[in-house]
Amino acid sequence: MTDINPPRINRRRMLSITATTVAGLAAGALASSGPAQAAPSLCDLPGTGSVGPELCGPLGSGADCGGFNDVTPPGVTDRLFLWERVKNVTPAFPGTNTKVVRTSVSMIPQQPQPVPKVIPPPTPLSGSTKQAYAIRQGGTPGGSGPNNRLLIPTQRLSGIECSHIWQGTTLNFCKIAFDEANAAPRPVGTVPAIGINSKAARQQDQLHIHLSRAQAGVMKNLESALKKNEIKLKQADWGAAPHVTILGRTYRVLHRQNLNDNPFRLMLDNVAPKNMGEQMLAIVPAPQGGFYLINSEVKALPGGTGQVDSLLYYT
Repeated sequence: MTDINPPRINRRRMLSITATTVAGLAAGALASSGPAQAAPSLCDLPGTGSVGPELCGPLGSGADCGGFNDVTPPGVTDRLFLWERVKNVTPAFPGTNTKVVRTSVSMIPQQPQPVPKVIPPPTPLSGSTKQAYAIRQGGTPGGSGPNNRLLIPTQRLSGIECSHIWQGTTLNFCKIAFDEANAAPRPVGTVPAIGINSKAARQQDQLHIHLSRAQAGVMKNLESALKKNEIKLKQADWGAAPHVTILGRTYRVLHRQNLNDNPFRLMLDNVAPKNMGEQMLAIVPAPQGGFYLINSEVKALPGGTGQVDSLLYYT
């Protein structure tokens, strides 16, 4: 029962789960799956979504993040389709997803960046907890190819505006997403790319990062921008002009040697301290090593955009 976090149980729901109850749940799972399988932990049992978040990791909640029991109102386009597909899944029971991965995250906030903070850093917590993410196939128009996939946290995280995604108590989803995209097969000469849309540009209200590959023109435009010194090398300069034109739209581009510092946090601190929900973010590898962090928005950036589709091939 390494995934159980007793303080959260006492604080959130005051659940009383006895050893007999756990044993009974495990026995029920064994009966349905055959005697050859080992007894799963409580977190691996299907249908435990009502207690699973308290036992298996922190639960995203709040006005900007959503709640575990959110449902789409009647008569409204289903914007919680992805959340419904990941809210109860585990590595042992991935549902309709390709896979579910559980990993640990250190409960220590990231080091403050050398710029003023509008949002204070999260309160330090000790130890670590387990969090998970699902990988599933994307929808149309990309079809079922390896470069049209999604990474979706199994926590309730609405999207780029949710403060949990840039705090040190949550997985570095950008780094994980790029590693997943980089592992997928793709045509020779193309590069992996990941992207996340702004709140207004997305169709689903559960955080999902597109795992794809970059359009050919993206890399050519970035090469040109590098020669003109338009790509920023210091994080504090990321939001400053001049900006970069990629395939006819305007972007801010920062070069980083690695993705160890959460790109969402970097964007919050240096570009969008008050309007994260209006931002888009794409990441591609830089030919000289490292990564290009590509950001844009509609309101504050002439010629900007809140969506990533024009940068990516979903095939």
